Amino acid sequence: MSTGRRAREQELAYYSMLRWTPDPLLGETLNVGLLVFAEDGRWARFSRRAFRSRANQMATADQIEVAEAWINSFEIGAGVDSRTGDLNAPVTKSDVHRWAADSVSSLSFTTPSAAIGTSTDELWESLSDRYLGAARAAARTEVVAKPTGSFERRTVVRDFVAQCRDVPALREVVHRGETVRGRRLDHRLDVTIRNGQLAAVAHAIPFAYGSEAEIDERRALLVEAALDLPERVTKLGLFDAVPPDRQPLLDQTREFLDERLDGLVQLQSRDTFPDVVAELARTI
Repeated sequence: MSTGRRAREQELAYYSMLRWTPDPLLGETLNVGLLVFAEDGRWARFSRRAFRSRANQMATADQIEVAEAWINSFEIGAGVDSRTGDLNAPVTKSDVHRWAADSVSSLSFTTPSAAIGTSTDELWESLSDRYLGAARAAARTEVVAKPTGSFERRTVVRDFVAQCRDVPALREVVHRGETVRGRRLDHRLDVTIRNGQLAAVAHAIPFAYGSEAEIDERRALLVEAALDLPERVTKLGLFDAVPPDRQPLLDQTREFLDERLDGLVQLQSRDTFPDVVAELARTI
């Protein structure tokens, strides 16, 4: 009888490792996070691994920055509680496949595998100890510096440009930090795309970590360029996942741009970059 009771109490869950391969040619891979979620969607939990000390031996500072920025963005977008690791919404295997498809090329979630345990906590403890080990304890105490607005802008621009360069039609025509002459003014832009003539421009706006002054400055530069450059040029405002407490800053900017520019500027979040890049490649 006791055996049957334990069987009935067993819980099925799935787990997926977040793996980082900074140099595909070398093929060295590091587990940098663990996602565990219940089959019925009742709970999901994520933990990042403290990996910077190991990463310093296998990647450049820029590569580490990109990886950490993507994990920060994932945690914000998935609503990961900073204390418990619990996600604020159900997770399915389809979600994991989507996150894997949306990740930068060096980071990816593995195909979910099944695990059985007697309780949520038992499953989590067992899988964490197996796949994160000592690094899990280190992650609890590791001091992760809060990203700055300038750091956020750099990583957003770097990711957008990298996705453009993955597309043959855009590989040679996308540029960072170019100065472009408008009807009245010179504009130094985060991103430009030109194929003979200017086709698209973009500024990154740091809604997640920038100060209000930084956001106002980047927004003003974008508006200034949008009004001064030819109407045929696509104007983009790029941004990362926005935490709930920063959402009003994004909403205010949307309202401001709609009122002043009537749709002349498109605000695009990191998760829409693949669609934006595909559209630019079709129209350039």
